[in-house]
Amino acid sequence: MLMMHQTQRLVSLAEDIEKIRRKIRCASCSSSYPRMRTTDGKSHFYTWKFFRDFLSTGDKQRIEAGFGDVDKGSLLSLKEAVDYLYAIRCDVVHEGNYWGFNFSSDGTTTMTAGPTVNIGVRIRYPEFRDMVVRGAVEAIHSKLPT
Repeated sequence: MLMMHQTQRLVSLAEDIEKIRRKIRCASCSSSYPRMRTTDGKSHFYTWKFFRDFLSTGDKQRIEAGFGDVDKGSLLSLKEAVDYLYAIRCDVVHEGNYWGFNFSSDGTTTMTAGPTVNIGVRIRYPEFRDMVVRGAVEAIHSKLPT
């Protein structure tokens, strides 16, 4: 039950964040979900584990198709995309940089300068949010008794 409430809380925060502070997106909230209860210093590992273990194959492929390295002219792997999103999360949480990342507004490439590389983002926020919610539901199901 706690996981369901935490998922709802984080998604609601991501939905309302523009009202609270303009131009903030859900990268931090989304990548924070899998590490909500960790105190062992492995938040990056748990974030990767969430995307790797609980997203469907189709959602993983959509993330891979949704993020590209502008300088190299190539798409990011799932691991690279998750690492990038985690870097965005850290930039928001630790540096207070709420303006360095934007999802695509219409599915076309949006250029965004991140903390490590220049990224072209083709994925829209509602798509990404829905992937995270589906992953959260899968994670919750994995914890239920069979």
